[in-house]
Amino acid sequence: MNNIELIKSGPQTGDQILDFQNEILDSVTNGFEDPLFLLVKLKAFTKALDGAIDSIQEYALSEAQKHGKSFAIYGAKVDVKEMGTKWFFDKTGDPIIARIAEQKDQIGKAEKDRQSFLKTLKEKVSFLDEESGEVFTVYPARKESKTGIAISII
Repeated sequence: MNNIELIKSGPQTGDQILDFQNEILDSVTNGFEDPLFLLVKLKAFTKALDGAIDSIQEYALSEAQKHGKSFAIYGAKVDVKEMGTKWFFDKTGDPIIARIAEQKDQIGKAEKDRQSFLKTLKEKVSFLDEESGEVFTVYPARKESKTGIAISII
């Protein structure tokens, strides 16, 4: 089976996608397949599909524009629209937005510096707030993490 046939034989509708997912899950939970092998293969497929999607996106847009702004095809709804719109205010000459941007940068840096400090605390510490004159207690930052699997296709 070549790659195009593989794609054409894959799931296309919402129900087919759910069936695909459930079949994989069932094969693992019933002990028929090695979950690590399937995860590596699925990650490789994901990487291959992401690259293929990126490489044909321009061609697909050109084809979609022949059909109009919004249409249904191949069991999917397709909308041609502006995506990822970005506004740039740095060249507007507006001094107010420039001041706000500078203040935002300063606040962001101050926040990161304080977060870095709080990460170093091993136990609670008391400080004097020089602005208010109050003594306050600071506790170490709480850290949460989740163990997972990182897969890099080589």
